[in-house]
Amino acid sequence: MIDDDPLFDDVRFHITNESLDKIMAGMHPQDGQRFLAVCGSGDVSIALSEFGEVVSFDNNEAQIAYAEIHKQILAQGDFYHFLDPEFYLPTELVQSRSKYFEKRLPFLQHSVQRVSFTLGDINTLPVEGYFDSIYLSNILSYRQNKYSFKQKNALLRRCRKMLRKNGILYLTDGNSIQTKFLTRMKLEIDRNLTEQGAYENRRYLPSVLRAIGELQ
Repeated sequence: MIDDDPLFDDVRFHITNESLDKIMAGMHPQDGQRFLAVCGSGDVSIALSEFGEVVSFDNNEAQIAYAEIHKQILAQGDFYHFLDPEFYLPTELVQSRSKYFEKRLPFLQHSVQRVSFTLGDINTLPVEGYFDSIYLSNILSYRQNKYSFKQKNALLRRCRKMLRKNGILYLTDGNSIQTKFLTRMKLEIDRNLTEQGAYENRRYLPSVLRAIGELQ
């Protein structure tokens, strides 16, 4: 389904390399909520559309184009090609993804229209309003981003400003965030959701942060 366009040579993520079941357990999305999510393959953003509006961003043009194609495939009801990544990928990842999506496809065919894919960096992304949950995956440590310590702090501060009260900030690489920074940003670790999002004997343990109080 992907044309021989050199743009797609830059696609790094054809499907999520995380557990959708565990991401949803960690984020605990609710109907009617609004989400901001790093795009990657687009899988997490599409899964979140079951619950509400999703603004999905990526600074890789190829990932945005790839995710948009899969959005259209799903919207057209072509479930076979949506589930078939057409690339050689680890079997357990493909099976885990298919298991999550299969039972939800008829609903997601319609809800996927709630996803808007936007090219841009989180630090300069032109978004309006507030979000109930923000999914950042491993944005802090992803080697292509090359964020400095100062840029990481600015990124987290901007995300915190976009969160509604009691909102969720979900990272898979948040363990390096200093406690004093969390305190200053009015964030605290939600240990219950963090544990629910863990898998493979806690080898994968996300940082699920919750907004508390008012940020000055």
